Amino acid sequence: MIQNLQSELTSPNYSPTKAHDFRQSDLSPTKIRLQHSVSNATENQIFSGTFSQMNKKVIPRPAQEVKLTIQEALQRVGTNGRYQIICNIFFFLQWLIAGAVLNSPIFLFLKPTFECDNGLNGTECENWVCKQSNPLSFATYIPKSLVMQFDPPLICERQVIADSIIAITYSGSIAGFIISSYISDNKGRKFASLIFWIFAGIGSLLSGVLIQSPWLVAAGLFVSTFGVNPVITYVFCFINEHSDGKFREYSLALLNALFAIGAIYLAITQYITDNWIHLQIYFIAIPIIVSNLFYYYIQEPPIFLFQQDKKKAINILNHIAKINKKPQIKEEDLKEEPTSAEQIDQPQSKTTHTYGYLDLFKSKSILITTLCCSLILFIIQFHLYGTNLTFSSIGLEVKINTVIIYSAEAVSNLLTVYIIPKISRRKNGFLMIASNIVFLLFFFVKLPSDCDGFCSQKIAQTVLMGVARFLLGFQINIHQVYISELYPTSIRSIGIGFTSIVGVVGSIICGYFVTFFSVENLNPIGSMGIAGLLASLLYIPLKETLNQPLEDNIPEQTVQMQSIPSTNIIGTQQIIPENIKIQS
Repeated sequence: MIQNLQSELTSPNYSPTKAHDFRQSDLSPTKIRLQHSVSNATENQIFSGTFSQMNKKVIPRPAQEVKLTIQEALQRVGTNGRYQIICNIFFFLQWLIAGAVLNSPIFLFLKPTFECDNGLNGTECENWVCKQSNPLSFATYIPKSLVMQFDPPLICERQVIADSIIAITYSGSIAGFIISSYISDNKGRKFASLIFWIFAGIGSLLSGVLIQSPWLVAAGLFVSTFGVNPVITYVFCFINEHSDGKFREYSLALLNALFAIGAIYLAITQYITDNWIHLQIYFIAIPIIVSNLFYYYIQEPPIFLFQQDKKKAINILNHIAKINKKPQIKEEDLKEEPTSAEQIDQPQSKTTHTYGYLDLFKSKSILITTLCCSLILFIIQFHLYGTNLTFSSIGLEVKINTVIIYSAEAVSNLLTVYIIPKISRRKNGFLMIASNIVFLLFFFVKLPSDCDGFCSQKIAQTVLMGVARFLLGFQINIHQVYISELYPTSIRSIGIGFTSIVGVVGSIICGYFVTFFSVENLNPIGSMGIAGLLASLLYIPLKETLNQPLEDNIPEQTVQMQSIPSTNIIGTQQIIPENIKIQS
């Protein structure tokens, strides 16, 4: 027995805590009582130091209870129950309204429709009208849009003001994106989402109330997108952290489709009222403000909260369990998740390197990835929001155009969830080529001067734009996945953040370029096609990532680590020299 005890004490698995890790209730009298019928001879052997017979009467150690990780605890209380379904309905509503907010320039910046007696049509007619003393005398339709709110209206030589308002509107997305991550990580998902959703509602309301100046309207629109962009990002966090499996996959897949449906929602509201102020106040601001009440039902994701406050996380788990009609969780059921200070001992260098945006340009491989991915996303966003501004000048009526084109985009967003696991990432370049070839066709499919109400060319233009946006829907979804796979783990969040900001810049400047192409009598959509074809070449330097393991470190640093002499290897842990220490 002494030998057994010595071997147990010297075992690497021995733990003084585990040696006493059983409940008092497990020590019943039956288990610990010595038999009174033991013989005197046996007793003499025991007290004389002979332990061989005692080995047969050693109390067996009770089996240690299996404790749950926080993820397993969440699965026990339900990851696709009534709680998740109700929450996701609210998140879907947020994405739908966000789609309405970010696509609202389609209707906010509608310009009058002009008719020229000299046979000119389209942008050529508009340019000629703007040179006349009273351009509105040639208008056949004057919308109740933001550009017509002011006197003189924001057309012709004042078009630059309208383009600047568009730029300010989408600049709010960048500001919100930069600030939101800090608030979310330090104050929690629920608090951050609530605050930014309030900003979104207040901004939309102010844009419809402060109509004394175009710059006051711009300020309201800025605040609106400042709030909307972070909220739709937080939705990914909520869904990822309170659900799993197919339920989570399909929920995430629906989000982009609902974003497109948000634009269709805008078109439907135009049949109720075509006044842009009513749109901003009654169909965007009020739904956002009222829906903030639903945050009373939403709970902080327990997976996120567990490291910060275990008791609150358990209370939330039990709240979810009650709604989902699942068994409750006790504190002793959960494993203690190690904090950063309790991680397994690992050799540390004197200094660690925390990555920033400048690190995206220091190594050749990451520099190429950053430049190519950023410019591609810039062009995609430029195409998405730039073509929105042309809906009133092509094809059928703007409301019908919006419904048809965004329906096509919604379908492609839904199909993406089935295609992404199978399609080569670099083949996205061919999709980009295809969509831009469709854009080039707008150089040839023009509206004839005698097309007053209805003609086949109008149908052709609407169909072509629907096909192009259908392909664009695939492009942006595949490219976003591609970006996350190209960057190593150590610098992935920085890389995704930087490319996203560059992409938003494409939406900021699109208004200026659409106006520039129109003034130069160049078809804006066809011109976008030329830029897009050139951008498709940026896929050539990028590597394929489908079914490939994700990299943890920057390739150049991995090469340096592999060149370290074997004397720097201790067990299974590698000592990384000070100058290339990685911190993810």
